[in-house]
Amino acid sequence: MYTPSRKARWALTASGIVAALPFTEIARRASARLEQILNDNPLLHPLGRASDRSIDEALTAHGLGRADLFTPETTFAPHRHRIAAMLVIHGLSPRDIARDHWAELKDADHRCAYCVNTKRCGRWLRWGRQNDAPRMFCPNAATFEQIKVSTTKYMPAKTQAIPLGMSRSR
Repeated sequence: MYTPSRKARWALTASGIVAALPFTEIARRASARLEQILNDNPLLHPLGRASDRSIDEALTAHGLGRADLFTPETTFAPHRHRIAAMLVIHGLSPRDIARDHWAELKDADHRCAYCVNTKRCGRWLRWGRQNDAPRMFCPNAATFEQIKVSTTKYMPAKTQAIPLGMSRSR
């Protein structure tokens, strides 16, 4: 009968047969599996691949809500920083959008994660908005504009601020 060396351990292979594997191979496989388990956090990936239930469970485990995914201070994935900035530019509240337009926001998250224009978007968000328009490069620009139109359509008109020293009766 085979006796494993000091550096070998017994392991169960995929076929169910017990075989002797070197300890380093067991450690490598365990490390790879642990990394896979940890990376299955739906908050680190585009939301389109995860169910709403798994997203909500992961958010609850972190003490967060759906809107926090698109708030710059609490977002987990790099592409969500761009979405959060675009929501601010379009004058949209992450809380309202996450509550009323969750499906559209999940689709936007997916498009942003796999967008080919991330460098152009990042430059536009950081340095200047005068020479370029999001509609020229952002696959989500039309979605954000449609959401803005649909949310402002039902909101009462804002009252105009009156400068100090002036009255309404003019």
